[in-house]
Amino acid sequence: MKLWIKTQNKKKVLLVDNITIRGKSLRVLNQQYPFGLLIGKYENPDKAQTVLDSICSKLKTCTTQECVFEMPDDY
Repeated sequence: MKLWIKTQNKKKVLLVDNITIRGKSLRVLNQQYPFGLLIGKYENPDKAQTVLDSICSKLKTCTTQECVFEMPDDY
């Protein structure tokens, strides 16, 4: 299954290989951005974790071969 993420600033849609949390930020890692690209920044690490959990829930419920998740402005 492929996961596409629309960044928090709504300026990019990226095919995702990996997502990581660094403090209050979520970053995407893929072939184009092997060192990571910021996809969302939140008020605290708990909110960033909640967004990551939402991404995982989206993947579990997706019924097609490709899913799109839009990063929320704030959670």
